[in-house]
Amino acid sequence: MNILNNLKLLTYALLIMGCVSVKAHNANDNRKDFLTIDIPRTLAGMEMVLQIEKTATNFLSGYPYKGAVVKHYNKDGKFTAQGTATMQGAVPDNQQAYFGTYKYQRTGTNTAVEKSINTSINNTPFVVKYTFETDSSGKWEEDFGGGELKMSGSFTIVPSNLPPGQHLAPETKADVSVALIIKSTKSDLPADVYPTAGLVLQTYSQDGTLVLKGFGPSSVNSTGTYKYTKISANTAVEEVTQVSDYFTFPYTMVYTFETPTSGKWFQNFGDNLIKFSGAFDIFPCK
Repeated sequence: MNILNNLKLLTYALLIMGCVSVKAHNANDNRKDFLTIDIPRTLAGMEMVLQIEKTATNFLSGYPYKGAVVKHYNKDGKFTAQGTATMQGAVPDNQQAYFGTYKYQRTGTNTAVEKSINTSINNTPFVVKYTFETDSSGKWEEDFGGGELKMSGSFTIVPSNLPPGQHLAPETKADVSVALIIKSTKSDLPADVYPTAGLVLQTYSQDGTLVLKGFGPSSVNSTGTYKYTKISANTAVEEVTQVSDYFTFPYTMVYTFETPTSGKWFQNFGDNLIKFSGAFDIFPCK
């Protein structure tokens, strides 16, 4: 009996050690993921694209809530920024541009903080927190003016003045088709009145028009007009007026190219009515 009891105790001990080993192994794997990320020590000489996905403010108008901002960081501690399709309506580029000074510091294995002053708007301070998911991309959160405006979204970083031969985003989308796979949606609308999954095939013409064909529940076929703007080496913004038998709405799309013909997309439809995101592939339509 003593031998059997000892064997049972040994078995339990081995099981406990095995569980601890598995948990430690998983924890080490997660730690290794962060340790393999080599986040920038400085932003000098870099170009950052801030994709705007969410905003919170008491401002009634005149603040950025969609599209993207491209920031260029100089070695002298100054930055310049240009927004594209960040506000409602046709807003001139110069009203979406700003500049200032910055200080950047790494705060962890995959986190960093930027403390800046917008010298073009009343020397307003703002803080941006970065959480890196790769060496050059991740999530960002900005507090502008001590809580006056809070924004968040995704970001990517590339060296400034990257040679054109290393760019992934095309200069135009004329005569191509884009297959958009819907992977995520957010809206206060009932889920059965808009597509929460599926595929949209968008075909672009040189005259600034496009045709959209939807596949999946609640998808619709439609047409529209578009304005495509390449804003960075691997990023483009598209402004569309979409017309169907049921609605006419604008939407703003941000494309992040991971290859010359594929990547991720984020869409603000109807000025915050619905937010879509997913993956895309581009191919010639002629």
